[in-house]
Amino acid sequence: PRIIVVFGILLLKNDEYYEAMEKFDFKKNIYDEKIPDRLRKEFEKYVQNTKNQEGKTLWEASEDHDYKDANGKSFHFFTEKEKNAIIYSDEIYDYLIKRSKSDRIKNLPTRKSLNKMVEKAKEDWESALAQADFPSQVYTGITPSEKDIMEEKNSIMFTALFELFFDPIDEKLLSDDIFNSYYYGGNTETAATMDSKLRHADLHNYFSPRKEVSETLDIILNALADKIADKSADKSADKSADKTNHSRRK
Repeated sequence: PRIIVVFGILLLKNDEYYEAMEKFDFKKNIYDEKIPDRLRKEFEKYVQNTKNQEGKTLWEASEDHDYKDANGKSFHFFTEKEKNAIIYSDEIYDYLIKRSKSDRIKNLPTRKSLNKMVEKAKEDWESALAQADFPSQVYTGITPSEKDIMEEKNSIMFTALFELFFDPIDEKLLSDDIFNSYYYGGNTETAATMDSKLRHADLHNYFSPRKEVSETLDIILNALADKIADKSADKSADKSADKTNHSRRK
């Protein structure tokens, strides 16, 4: 199940373009646009033309018709992992480094060159093993244990229950506060680290009840309401039948 509407990132928001531009020190054009139109078109062209393992384009696979704030429009969401895969894809990575205003970034090897370097390193390693009469190494995957599967299952169930009633936890804030609380102290203490320690002393600071009932919880509540109504109707019918029988016995 895709839960990226909750945890994911809308790729074509300004923040994601800014991130790519900042990482690669992207050179703006003469119009000094905040987000150059050519960059936006390059991203959109990539996600609309690149297919995933299921044969869908990244654009099609990310489409969410059921997003509650869509108001009939079509929204496209990408996870953090998917977003990074797009930024560092062969096409987008090469496009960004070629148009960087930083000489250091412009001189970075292209993805094609990097792939050749990786293949060359593999060949050199295999050759060294052969010369030393070592057997060629074969990758052996790790088989997940029943405990691993159970832990993941429990994590999914816990997350599903939590998100019915609460907004997602602010993971970045929590991570920063934990780091500041553990790492800093004494003469390295700052106002920011003290704020982190005070906030981290009360874990209620990292979650809050949902202001609006989620679509999933709404379905559950409706089903419960129907069952309660049925139960009430059954009890009323039983009481009515008991009164009738009692009257007849009289």
